[in-house]
Amino acid sequence: MFSLVIGASGSGKSAFAEEIILHSSAKNRYYLATMRPYDEESRQKIVRHQTTRQEKNFSTIECYQDLHHIVLPPSSAVLVECLSNLLANCQYDEAFNDVDIVALLVEQLLKLAAQAEDLVIVSNEVFVDGVTYDESSRQYLANLVCLNRALAAAAHQVIEVVYTLPIYHKKAAQ
Repeated sequence: MFSLVIGASGSGKSAFAEEIILHSSAKNRYYLATMRPYDEESRQKIVRHQTTRQEKNFSTIECYQDLHHIVLPPSSAVLVECLSNLLANCQYDEAFNDVDIVALLVEQLLKLAAQAEDLVIVSNEVFVDGVTYDESSRQYLANLVCLNRALAAAAHQVIEVVYTLPIYHKKAAQ
């Protein structure tokens, strides 16, 4: 099953996404970490996430871009944390200047979904703050919208997490 979990910062989306994986019948659990540790705040966030996963039997794959290199064994459940970091890693890397990043990431994530028994992708809801952004940030947000839309269309279920409460916008058939 392919699930897209979206929520604002601090909404509980990561914990909710982990619970989906923990309830998977897959034998192998992978945490695909996309956040580059740029500063002390990001390193602390990474340590906090690692600590919460410690006893949940996740194998961590650090992958900041180029997901097409990942080959999963049969019976794998994968948590991608998170789409917004993955997009930023590509969009702000000069190596991707002439690449349709949205199409590339959709292709790579759907390939990952085809390999996994269960795939959960976490993405951020960053469109409700009412702040005016510079052109580069507006392009990033536009790309994130396109990614979220494309993945929501392909996903079996789409869940928004608000204050730790799941809201199902698309629910898998039982």
